[in-house]
Amino acid sequence: MPSKDLDIVILSYNTKAITDKCLAGVLVAKEFCEEKLKNKVKVTAIDNASLDGSTDMIEKKYPWVNLIRSKTNLGFAKGNNLGMSGVKTPYILLLNSDVFLGKDTLIKALNYFYKNKSCDILSVRFRYPDGRFQPSGGYSPTPLKTFAWMMGIDSVPYIRKILKPIHIWDESFYKNERILEWASGAFFLLKRDVYEKTGGFDENMFLYMEDIEWCKRIKDKGFRICFTPEIAVVHLAGASSKNNIKNQLMSQMRGLLFFHKKHYPDKLKFTRLAIRIGLLLRYILFKIIGKTEVSGAYLNAYHNLHI
Repeated sequence: MPSKDLDIVILSYNTKAITDKCLAGVLVAKEFCEEKLKNKVKVTAIDNASLDGSTDMIEKKYPWVNLIRSKTNLGFAKGNNLGMSGVKTPYILLLNSDVFLGKDTLIKALNYFYKNKSCDILSVRFRYPDGRFQPSGGYSPTPLKTFAWMMGIDSVPYIRKILKPIHIWDESFYKNERILEWASGAFFLLKRDVYEKTGGFDENMFLYMEDIEWCKRIKDKGFRICFTPEIAVVHLAGASSKNNIKNQLMSQMRGLLFFHKKHYPDKLKFTRLAIRIGLLLRYILFKIIGKTEVSGAYLNAYHNLHI
């Protein structure tokens, strides 16, 4: 039987209590997995220069974790690449510190690979702590899809059917197994071979859109990104970014522009114009309905987005 040894890479940044809860769940899942599958599960935590005592907590409560203390905030892409760089096991799980595993999550996920030989990356069902559905995948951006998204028309049934939108918000989409063009990096289980042949995340991207960009290269190499609704994890979402709408939006738009500059450079002028018009329209809409914080974030992005 092929080895099911696994390396889990967890990125942590100023989420001491959340990381504590995450690792407690990982420990239960790890021990149960090793007991049932007779495999080895190694855990590496990359701390991005946290100031909240996260590293001391990890060191004291979870001495079995391979802790890497970064002196600077490396960001999502570079931090995860650092964690993956020394992996020798057949499988790697990238896990956000705000994702909580069930006892049998690892067993189910590794067995999925064993039963589905053509699967190279596995994405699972996400939900919020209260049980609500959380979207976690979709189709790779193209200039036309990005235009539809920024204009707010990608949810129109006819357009959605033709273009296949970047973000899938419809819960029914996630009720069946399927192949995705991109999946969230919050829980991203992959064969090590995928990392070795694609080079991991683009480290020019600090935070947001880097999972979508890597998935584009993964897909272009012929690897398959599989989704199963039979495995579920809890994801808080946005824990380390402290829900700063202005910073999140700027990072997302910068990532979107970088994606198009890299993969569709001949259409960059069109994409940039579409993004700027979309930002302005959303500023006006949220201003009208009285959501000043959100409208301010869009206006800030409109004025300061450059690449």
